[in-house]
Amino acid sequence: MRGAGMTVLLVSAVAGLISSRYGLTIRPDVLIDQVLPAGPPKLVIVSGGHACASALMTGPRTHQLIDTTLSSGGYIAAMASAQTAVSGAGIPAPPLRPRFMTQGRLELGDFVSQLTNLTLGPF
Repeated sequence: MRGAGMTVLLVSAVAGLISSRYGLTIRPDVLIDQVLPAGPPKLVIVSGGHACASALMTGPRTHQLIDTTLSSGGYIAAMASAQTAVSGAGIPAPPLRPRFMTQGRLELGDFVSQLTNLTLGPF
């Protein structure tokens, strides 16, 4: 997505380094509290495993970000491992909310291309 010229931010609900279950350590670009005042993003992608996404979806700030994004014409996307957690948190599936997309069985590269085309248009 960065290669397509999109501004991409890794957003976290907590400060500090985050370690994956596979040992990868990352530093988020911003906290969710910093995103909300900056205006609604065009796209929010919920990633992570089911446990991570479930924890994220319990926070009211996450719901506020999702609601703000959707109400301003933006999109919400859930990676395959986060789909159940996002849907279970009350974010309806595509037939009920057309601006919510899930990876489903798409390969990651195809899903990212679909999201990039959706937000930027074909290039």
